[in-house]
Amino acid sequence: MSIHTSTFSFLSPSQFEHSSWEIITHSSHNYQLPNRRSTFSRAVKRLTFHSPGKIGTAAQTIRRAFKYDLYTRYIAGEDGIGRPGKMSLCRKIRCFLGCWTWIARKDIVLELDDGRALVVLWRAPEDPKNASRRRSLRSVIVDNVSRVASSFLDSFEPDMIKKRKRELKSAHDKAVRSALGDKVDEMMYIHLLATAPLCQGQGLGGQLLDCAGELADIQGRAIWLISSGLQNVPFYNAHGFETVGEMVIGNTDRKWGRGPIYCPLMVREPTVSP
Repeated sequence: MSIHTSTFSFLSPSQFEHSSWEIITHSSHNYQLPNRRSTFSRAVKRLTFHSPGKIGTAAQTIRRAFKYDLYTRYIAGEDGIGRPGKMSLCRKIRCFLGCWTWIARKDIVLELDDGRALVVLWRAPEDPKNASRRRSLRSVIVDNVSRVASSFLDSFEPDMIKKRKRELKSAHDKAVRSALGDKVDEMMYIHLLATAPLCQGQGLGGQLLDCAGELADIQGRAIWLISSGLQNVPFYNAHGFETVGEMVIGNTDRKWGRGPIYCPLMVREPTVSP
C-alpha cells in the first residue's frame, strides 16, 4: 500500500537499538513511544544522513512501490494502457532528492527494514517548532536548493506532465479546502507511505502508520492524508482513518485511458489512552 499527494515532490510543504522504550528524535524534541515488542517485531528508526545507504534504499522503495500505481502513472504522463513505462531519469532523481530534502528539512521520516518501508510525516503548520524551523538558515537554504533543483528538472518534462501536475495541484487544493478548511493548519500530514513490493504483506506499513499516529496523539493532533486510490481505504480504516473527502484527477484528460482516479482524503482523529 502506498500514498502520496505530490508525486516525488521535494519542495517545502505548501501548507505548511531495541530498549524498553523506542526513542524517536526529531529536531529538538524526543518522542517516546511505548514498547511495541509484543505487537511489532522490528524497531522503527528515524532516517538520517548517518546512514546514507538507507537513503538510497528508501528512494528505490518509493520508485518500486508506486510503479504500477495509476495515480503515479497519470502524473508521469502515461496513458494507463498496458504495462508501466520505464521510469525517467528525472523521476529517479526526484525520488533521491526527495529523501534528501525531507531529512535536511527535519521532517519526520521514519523507516523500517533499512529503508524498505518508510513514512514521511509533516508537522502541523501552526506548530511553533514548524514555524521556527522555517525561519532557520538551514531551512531557507534547503528550500531554495529544492526549488532550484525542481525547476531544473521541470524544464526537461513534456508539456503533458506539466499540465497534469497543474491539474493535480488544483484538485488537491480544492479537496483539502472543501474537506478540512482552516482545520488543516492544526493537523499533521502524512506526505508519503511506501513499502517495497517484496516486503509488502508483512505489516511494515501498518507499523509505520501506527507510529505516526502515536506521535500525533502525543500532541493531541489529527492526521490527514490523501490515498493514491480507493483500493487502500480498508487498510487505512484498519488504522483509524476515515474518509472525509475526495480528490479526483484524470476525468477530463482524453489521453488517459483508464477513467477518473478517485483519491480519498482521510483523517485520523487523536486518541487518548485510558
